Amino acid sequence: MKTRNTVLLFLIAAGLFAFIYFYESKLPTTQEAAEQEKHLVNIDRDKLTGITITNNEDKIVLRKTDGKWRLDAPVKDSADGAAITQLLTSVELLRKETTLEDQGQQKLDPKDVGLGKPGVSLKLETADKPVEIWFGKDAAVEGKIYVRLANSDTIYVVSNELKNQVAKKADDFRDRRLTDVNAAQVTKVQIKSAAGEIELQKDREHWKLNKPISARGDDAKISDQIAQTLNSRIDTFVTGDVTTAAAAAIADPRGTVTLYSEGSNTPTVLQISKTSEKDKDKVYVKLSTRDSIFLMPKGVGDILEVKPNDVRDKHLVRLNLDIVDRVNIEPAGKPKITLARKQEDWTIKTSGDKPANAGEVRKMADALQNQQVTAFVADVATDLPKYGLDQPQLKVNFASYASENTAESKAGENSIVTVLFGKIDGDNVYAKLDNEPFIVSVPKAILENIHTAAVEWKDLTVFKLKADDVTSLETARGDQPSLVLNKTNSTWKPAKGDASVNTTNVQSLLNTITSLRAVRWTETKPEQNLDKLALVVTFTTADKKTNKVRIGSATPDGMFFAAADGVDGTFVINKPDHDALDAALTQSAQASPSPSAAALPSSTPVSVTTEPVAAPGAKP
Repeated sequence: MKTRNTVLLFLIAAGLFAFIYFYESKLPTTQEAAEQEKHLVNIDRDKLTGITITNNEDKIVLRKTDGKWRLDAPVKDSADGAAITQLLTSVELLRKETTLEDQGQQKLDPKDVGLGKPGVSLKLETADKPVEIWFGKDAAVEGKIYVRLANSDTIYVVSNELKNQVAKKADDFRDRRLTDVNAAQVTKVQIKSAAGEIELQKDREHWKLNKPISARGDDAKISDQIAQTLNSRIDTFVTGDVTTAAAAAIADPRGTVTLYSEGSNTPTVLQISKTSEKDKDKVYVKLSTRDSIFLMPKGVGDILEVKPNDVRDKHLVRLNLDIVDRVNIEPAGKPKITLARKQEDWTIKTSGDKPANAGEVRKMADALQNQQVTAFVADVATDLPKYGLDQPQLKVNFASYASENTAESKAGENSIVTVLFGKIDGDNVYAKLDNEPFIVSVPKAILENIHTAAVEWKDLTVFKLKADDVTSLETARGDQPSLVLNKTNSTWKPAKGDASVNTTNVQSLLNTITSLRAVRWTETKPEQNLDKLALVVTFTTADKKTNKVRIGSATPDGMFFAAADGVDGTFVINKPDHDALDAALTQSAQASPSPSAAALPSSTPVSVTTEPVAAPGAKP
């Protein structure tokens, strides 16, 4: 075959494919065409540009601009999208149920069924050609009416559902939402009333007050107040004789609310009148983006009652621990404590970078950022001594850390925020942020979450060894003779005598003590009785290292104070761990009495309770 013929056949095939793809593929199938034929009209909503409803003397004109429907007559206003959707759905569902000829009736003059020059019609406009439906009289069958298309002589009997939609008044097609502004798009709000002016502005993801004071805003309350105002529904569209009185009320408003939104250069201004003379539960409202005056429930004016303290952020501090690398704790009269982040872990930098309890760091940060103030005491920091904030009892500083200079920060610590705590007043303590002038009060219980001794920040791990590495074990109870066990060829035997060893209890003790974890750390105090011991457990490992754990008195919450030689500070162990360490290791041995009954000074009574074990990190 010649090349010319091959090319010609290829072009023909390509053209046929293009015809099928771009034309025939968009044609309805036989089934779809049959279904479309049953409908009185078939419309494409996306191509509609206008809707005209004629209802005797009334005419309603709707126009679509930039994808939004607006009422063009008899008044200019925003249209109710839901009402238009309902109208168009009724058009799409209108089916050719029957014709007069189908019913065996003779052809009638359209005038006889109200279709000569109908008083009710619906015109749907597109860029191509309009479709107009004329509505006639009710048919003999209940719920049916006569209709025909303006360009056809065929008269149909159809459901009266569409006519019911067309029979609505113009106000039924007006948008009863105050505005279509989305509350999430609002970036600035100005509220003016007889009480003064409040200005709120969104700074990235958070709200703040600009007037009458500069302060952090309560994101949830401000967003809710804006949404409540914007989502208010219009009760009545003011018309007729009432218009004059409504205009006079708006001219002397109770207050105004100005809203600035993303993507708009022009603010939306809302004027709210005093309550109506005739109806104390309603107010007149005028929106700058709509021509009409509305009567609305007086709740729309609640935003004018907002006071600065109502929308201030009541959280003591706004903090994101993920960007914090250093925490500096400065208790008055005690050494400074610095906690440093090491990837996902924390260390006590001022204690030789010993591992810190990351859970306690998170707990403190959470407590501070979740703590709400009980009162805004003062908006200016002019009388710090009065509140003990000139020489605070405690400072907590959160900082980021850069090892070298960057475009965002200098090398070294860069302070994020510092919280100062002053005098205690009853159940509260005065507090202040270093970068804000305000003095507030918060519950003094917040101080319990901020440890002021370095030992209290230690990691909870006391020992992290292997039970199989232990070669000897000694337990001593009060003034009783000690028991020594040695391991030979994986078998435990008493160093003296031939008592039978309780291997279960021995293994439980070894598992407990070699992986011993504190419930919490605390400063050493006399009342812990660590010098008048109820129990001492000493063990030696294969590398000849000896470790000793001393158990003191019980804590008020049913746990026990303990200390380990060579380990700084006192720690608290729970009752199950204590019982494992105190178990009888030989069949003939007797378990020691609990610390409450141990030989302790009579002036230091100790009680052992069966209360639930406290959560790690709780204060003794």
